Amino acid sequence: AGFFKRQWLVCGQLLQFGRLLLDRIFQGFSEQPRFKVNSNGMQNITAPLAQGQGLILLGAHMGGWDLAASLMPTSGFTGEVYLLQYEAQGLTLNKVADHRGRQHVKSLVGHKLEQPILRIRELLDAAKPVAIMGDRPVANHFELVLFCGKLAPFDVTPFRIAAATGAPVLYTFGFKGTGNNYHFFATPARHYQYAPGEDPRLRCHEWTQDFASTLEGFVKKYPSQWSNFYPFWSALPTPPPAPGDAELPKARNSLREELRTPRPSTPGLEAGPTPSGAPESQV
Repeated sequence: AGFFKRQWLVCGQLLQFGRLLLDRIFQGFSEQPRFKVNSNGMQNITAPLAQGQGLILLGAHMGGWDLAASLMPTSGFTGEVYLLQYEAQGLTLNKVADHRGRQHVKSLVGHKLEQPILRIRELLDAAKPVAIMGDRPVANHFELVLFCGKLAPFDVTPFRIAAATGAPVLYTFGFKGTGNNYHFFATPARHYQYAPGEDPRLRCHEWTQDFASTLEGFVKKYPSQWSNFYPFWSALPTPPPAPGDAELPKARNSLREELRTPRPSTPGLEAGPTPSGAPESQV
């Protein structure tokens, strides 16, 4: 896009983001549903739960997934969803609006050095759905996969948990439609396990790439509702530190060039070894 069209697109995305925030606040101060959810695939969630099976609902920071999840009872879901969040200290949107409109969404607060893995395992064993965002990796458990023509870091924690517990994974997304309508999507369940003798890292990379490709399809369908406002391809986000911990430096992702545009070679370094700890830049 040219300069003026780009500014128009940026303003449109910020406008849509503002609408999503206002909808969250409006629903947060109301005990009754104020929006209508058009669900696609809700049976993929309700059927396994009715059979006593825990679920991992893998989503992304896109659209209004948490608002759509809080309105799932209007589509036949009567249980609770446990959402893994990394909340910052101080005044946040979740503290401005109470959770009267989100009584079906429970928070699991974690930090970079303290993740509630055991609590997640307990919830899955108790046949509860646990929602995890896959597009903002924490700690060092991530893979660089293709996303919109570039390499981007995606979290592999959901797939590691699924392979260890046997819990199925559903890709779930929620988007704002016209007026007071929201669209909720839940894909069929995916089951992950390591085959004997294979490298678990390679399998996690394949699973992560599949999720990234699915997310890319929704990004192209709802381009103004992807809410990652930081250099997604060049830096990893820094989650809030645990109470009492010093602020952690932001990790850098050196693989930020497009795959179609290889990094120019530096004279005299073509045959040199890769520095220790640095990732390879060729694919």
